[in-house]
Amino acid sequence: MGRSRFWLPVLGLEATFGGRRDIGSALRERELLSREDQELLQREFTISDPESVPNLASRLPTLSDPPQIIAKYDTKKSGRPALRCCHCSSRRHWKGYVLRLPNGQHALLAERHCGREAFGLRWEQVENAFKQQVSRQADLMRLARVRQVFPDFVLELECLRENEQVLAYDKFRDDLRRKFGPLSRRLGAEPRRNGRFDAEIRVRNREAEYTRARRLEPALVKAAEDVSVGPDERARNQRALEKWLGAQSPIISGELRHVGVCSGYAILDDENPNRLLSRAYNEAMSMAPAIAARTSDEWSGVSLAEVFRAMREIIECVRNALVLLGELARFCERKNFETLATWATQDENVPGKYRVDGGSLIDEQGNRLTVAITLAPLEAPAFGSLIQALQAS
Repeated sequence: MGRSRFWLPVLGLEATFGGRRDIGSALRERELLSREDQELLQREFTISDPESVPNLASRLPTLSDPPQIIAKYDTKKSGRPALRCCHCSSRRHWKGYVLRLPNGQHALLAERHCGREAFGLRWEQVENAFKQQVSRQADLMRLARVRQVFPDFVLELECLRENEQVLAYDKFRDDLRRKFGPLSRRLGAEPRRNGRFDAEIRVRNREAEYTRARRLEPALVKAAEDVSVGPDERARNQRALEKWLGAQSPIISGELRHVGVCSGYAILDDENPNRLLSRAYNEAMSMAPAIAARTSDEWSGVSLAEVFRAMREIIECVRNALVLLGELARFCERKNFETLATWATQDENVPGKYRVDGGSLIDEQGNRLTVAITLAPLEAPAFGSLIQALQAS
């Protein structure tokens, strides 16, 4: 699963589930597997010693009905020699299938080519039927794992929506927009685009002013640059040029000055943890009755794929919410605030001056931007369990 720690508060899993407690109980207590699917889960679809299968036919007999694949083998992977195929007995193959024949015998058949030669177009149906069984077994095992951990995940998600860190995130963003409007608007442009604090400052363009002097007063410039005269005369000529330059209107140009890197700038996006978690919670609650009430024979391959895809979308919402909480902590670090204050003070598009006091950013009017609580990465056990349940094969 990778990292198991997230920016998440301690969650009380003992919290009541309210009117939905019955869903949590049903998820654990209701029988999940039909008899057919119970038998399917007991099957081993891979065999390490194919020759141990009883009643093996050395040659493929004439068949009126297609065979059934009961297992696959890879003797090279299991450290055994290649095996003879019941179709092309003159050759040996590493990989193949164990077949159950209509007459009750078993046979070993090499993958793909030999199957197509022996059974023609029917072989694709035989192979697809086997692959569907393998896929359904994996899906049912995944569903059983998800069903086990889903109640705790819903409880955890319900608590998380009202956690103080999520509420603090919304308050911080609201304070940034409401109390620090010009700064917020400027932040929404440069740092959000590239993560850099580049202050736009206004400076006198001395090179442009000298170019103007060469055009309007060439003799004055030539005299100031003449190195053939004595130092006293050269100094007088340079003072005369400076006096003329000072009497002209200055040429001002914009210039970008790199101040630093904006940590946690993802919080400047429009998305927020509260909205993401509410979306995940609503989707999870809409799925809970079906997960609780359906037995395995009510789940088709398509419906299982859909529910797993929906759960991955839920996980993505929660993961993005947790990432944003971590980004908030990075954004509010003192070092980042100091860089922010320097940038905002220098930038021509942000009025006023800014400073840092402790863990707060303060403007000239005394408005204070801060997070009143401690932000720290904590465990999200049910969330991690759901990820593992979906990823495990």
